Amino acid sequence: MDNLAWCKKMNMNTIRISMREEQNHLDVDAYLTKYVDPIIQACRHYGVYAFLDQHNYFHEYNPGDTWLPQGPVWEMPRVKVWAENWAKIAARYKDEPWILGYELINEPYGLPGKQAQVYYLEALKAVREVDKKHIIIAGTCDFTHANMMEETWGDIKFKPDEPYNQAVFAFHEYTRAYDPVRVAPVLDRIMKKYNVPVLCTEFGYGATIPGVGITEGEMRKFELDMFAMCAQRQIGWALWRLQGSAPDMKLELDDLWKPALADTMPTAVVMKGNIECAVPAKSIIADNQTLAVVTASITGLDGAPVSLPGDPVTFTVKGGAIPEGANPAPLINGSASIKVKFDRTGKSDVLAAVRGYYHGKAAITGVSGKAAKIICKSSGSIITASIVDAFGNTAAAGPVYRVNCGGPEYIDSTGRLWLGDQEFMDGSWGYTSNMRIFSDKLDTKIKNTQDERLFYSKNTLSSSAGYRFTVPNGRYKVELLFSENHFGVKDKKAKGARVFDIIIENEPAVQGLDIYDKAGTFTALCETVTTEVKDGVLDIFSDNKANRGEIRAIAITPDSAVSLPANDKI
Repeated sequence: MDNLAWCKKMNMNTIRISMREEQNHLDVDAYLTKYVDPIIQACRHYGVYAFLDQHNYFHEYNPGDTWLPQGPVWEMPRVKVWAENWAKIAARYKDEPWILGYELINEPYGLPGKQAQVYYLEALKAVREVDKKHIIIAGTCDFTHANMMEETWGDIKFKPDEPYNQAVFAFHEYTRAYDPVRVAPVLDRIMKKYNVPVLCTEFGYGATIPGVGITEGEMRKFELDMFAMCAQRQIGWALWRLQGSAPDMKLELDDLWKPALADTMPTAVVMKGNIECAVPAKSIIADNQTLAVVTASITGLDGAPVSLPGDPVTFTVKGGAIPEGANPAPLINGSASIKVKFDRTGKSDVLAAVRGYYHGKAAITGVSGKAAKIICKSSGSIITASIVDAFGNTAAAGPVYRVNCGGPEYIDSTGRLWLGDQEFMDGSWGYTSNMRIFSDKLDTKIKNTQDERLFYSKNTLSSSAGYRFTVPNGRYKVELLFSENHFGVKDKKAKGARVFDIIIENEPAVQGLDIYDKAGTFTALCETVTTEVKDGVLDIFSDNKANRGEIRAIAITPDSAVSLPANDKI
């Protein structure tokens, strides 16, 4: 939502949503629900069109291309699965007016034109069986370069989308590949020959040929030439890629592309003002009872309050907060409110949105009231510890923390809850740096566990990025869960490729850990250590010897009963 609001303010009227096929082909509906639907909702809210790019790769895998799926060029059985996925996507969005169309393949290479054409047509046919309205965006056989269109699409009599004729030819360009001075006459010939519109779905300032020494002046000339070429021929364009998160969105040479955006046609949604959100307290007690009020105030673009009633305000709550009361909430005298309560510690965002206004956001932190406290009772010279959660429930000898590193909440095969990962806050727990989320393929078989999903996500460890857990002083058992899902797969170097020490409370706890050497690939490994906490915070970091440290899950449990002098307090 934040990024789309920024795009609207920059006068962008279309975005490209790049979907990762190796994730969504397993459960297309779940992928679209989680990743794509929220973006489409934001597009609808701000009046920004989107085209969907199933970011697949039809080419041989190169070991150095670590961002690409592994394996050879897909053969027809796999291509048919991919085409069926396009049919599922099209069926879901066939009546969505803010989706411009479907870009079928992203930059295949190493394929003859006729073979690429077969692939394109397989997906096109599947889409047209369920969606006859949206635009088909078809590229070429070699990195989607414009000068490969004729090799891909053949004779002048060929029409790729009869009888609907809703096809667009796509091309991508970068410096020192096919610059505008060479691309322009090719495009002129293509548009005349096929009578099909063209769309530049990806171009940017960088060089595509390594080591050619592109200067900033050459990059700037390339950008200006691309803008001029597209403007003269009324060709739409999209940049690869915006970087960062709103409000700190960035793209190189933005002094060139921002003026170019000012010349684009506006969309139908006119933005009339802004929403500001306020909450009386920055944090509330996470006891599932205490309420906080979030108020959204509506103002015009001139900053004046909106006094008349308008559309209701829709609040979206992300995190551990639970909304209470009517939602959407009525807009009265330019403001609307919602109440939230917390069932766990951590940060939550409350978004307020009204069509035609840039959304507002408020952040609230749920703080520990009774969460994960150790309650101690004395019996003779022994003080016995038990765990009390946020709602006063006692779980004797249970873990203080159980975390699915880099992943969401998870209920394991024995019914135990593993918390979803979060960033560290004083008095709570979490990852100490900007949280890195990694997810492996969800069809991977993990040996030596009944809970494979606990080993699909991961987070990285280093000397500066790790985990901190707020706990009472005392001794704890720490269970560290690992799985090597990268090295040792296919022809990747295995033994010695990833080696690191686990550092707990500033002391080496596990030394020279090589997950592959100890357990092999796709195999759950648990390392259990005990430690003593004296400063109220249990720290877990790593000293990386080769590559980066990785961890899948962490469980922290009091180490049996705690023996203390009678006058000690916890």
